[in-house]
Amino acid sequence: MWACDENGAMTRDPREIFQSRGGERGEAAADGAADEGSDPFAFDTFKTYGTAKQAATALTLTLARKTRAAHGDSIVVHACTPGMVRTNLSRFMHPLAFYASQPVQWALIKSPRQGASAPVYCATSTDAVAREHTAGYFGTESSFADGPVLKLEPSDVAREESVGEELWRIMDALHGEVKGDGLR
Repeated sequence: MWACDENGAMTRDPREIFQSRGGERGEAAADGAADEGSDPFAFDTFKTYGTAKQAATALTLTLARKTRAAHGDSIVVHACTPGMVRTNLSRFMHPLAFYASQPVQWALIKSPRQGASAPVYCATSTDAVAREHTAGYFGTESSFADGPVLKLEPSDVAREESVGEELWRIMDALHGEVKGDGLR
């Protein structure tokens, strides 16, 4: 299991974070003291989502490095971010909140077609930027607005090779060893 600490660093065992912040009692409060009786493994949706995105990017960049080492530039692997896209995830909201949020979603969040621009670009582009930057990270300049797909910089954590290699080892342990070139 991976977790992300307050500095954005990934760690394999979330207990390391919780213990450093407040011992077994749980995550520290803003003033640095742990809340009595708090659950040390409470689920933080946004932190978990962000950590999962960083882990997926790190693993994709590792796949790209392994693929390039085995196949040169004949296979291109990229990570991409579609940005904030209107999906049916809001269906879990309270009905009143769901209906109240619809105008905001339609005004500020990308349509599925707009969100698809980065993945489609990565999959189909013959542009030199996409071909020459295997292990690239692509998306639009704004997470909320449509625009041209650009080469972006992933987070420092996602670019750290040791993070991607550790994720690769975990993937091997969970799903069986991946053969030498990174492709099954």
